[in-house]
Amino acid sequence: MQRVLTSRDLMATIFAYQAGYDGLCQTLPARWMTSAASIEATLGATTGSGIRDFLGFIDTSVHALMRAWHARYGPRGLLRLAACRHPIVPILLDEALATGHYDRWLLLVTAQPTFLPISHVTWHDAGFASTWRRSTLDVAVVRGSLPFVRFLHLHGVVGSWWVLDWAAEHGHLDILRYLHATGRYFCTPRAMDLAAHNGHLEVVKFLHYCRREGGSTWAIDWAAKNGHLHIVEFLHRKRDEGCTADALTGAAANGHLAVVQFLYAYRHEGDVTAALEAAASRGHLHVVQFLCDCVGGAPRSVRQQARAHHQWAVLTYLGHLREVRDCSYA
Repeated sequence: MQRVLTSRDLMATIFAYQAGYDGLCQTLPARWMTSAASIEATLGATTGSGIRDFLGFIDTSVHALMRAWHARYGPRGLLRLAACRHPIVPILLDEALATGHYDRWLLLVTAQPTFLPISHVTWHDAGFASTWRRSTLDVAVVRGSLPFVRFLHLHGVVGSWWVLDWAAEHGHLDILRYLHATGRYFCTPRAMDLAAHNGHLEVVKFLHYCRREGGSTWAIDWAAKNGHLHIVEFLHRKRDEGCTADALTGAAANGHLAVVQFLYAYRHEGDVTAALEAAASRGHLHVVQFLCDCVGGAPRSVRQQARAHHQWAVLTYLGHLREVRDCSYA
């Protein structure tokens, strides 16, 4: 008896039925949702994975199964599950958060005062069975839900060290500004790098003017590879990190002629031979023509790449050019 009374998980299970057993629990669409042990086992398989894996789990293993249940039982069904402290409730909170159902989520967290601290760690400490150890705020940031983020912050839910990086990577400038204004979080140089990678110019500008963490050479490298000329131009003019030869090669490999032209004109880190080989192997004739005009010909390796990848239009064009050894900047 003493072991039972001193076990938080067992006492939580016992107290869950003090108001009687609610048969609604049997309507949950998956067997793993029906007991604390099975929920623990299912979550345990994903607790070591990243936030993207978590969101994938919510989308495929929770939301896809619960959609019909929500349509049938609605808010009253959720409140009945919450009233009996069913262990699926924390998962349904995350489902509402991850899928943007703010009304459903707010209904659950305000159903009882003890629901206000919403992170799974807090839920577990309050007697709910869960092995989840991720910040709810991080999920809200990745999903771009400013109302969620504001509510969580005002109720003391703390994000991870990477919460600003998440906002920058996904282009959520409103959330980035809000969290920055709190003065509570720092970010890493990857925030600017990832914003540049994904083409979020206004985020890059905000990080440049309002934060001090800066970026790295990856910012221009990734922006160039993905064809974000406006970001390449901004970083070139405003920042000192520079880039690597990967910028020119990546832009050429993906056929981004305007970026290749800019890098050739204003940067000197590039390897023109590698860029020509990358463009030729993927059939970007317009890029090959530009670079060959710049250096007055093409190395033999460029012809070899075009032939190996069956890029006959490129090979035909190269056949009319003289072979050069030096592909350095003119």
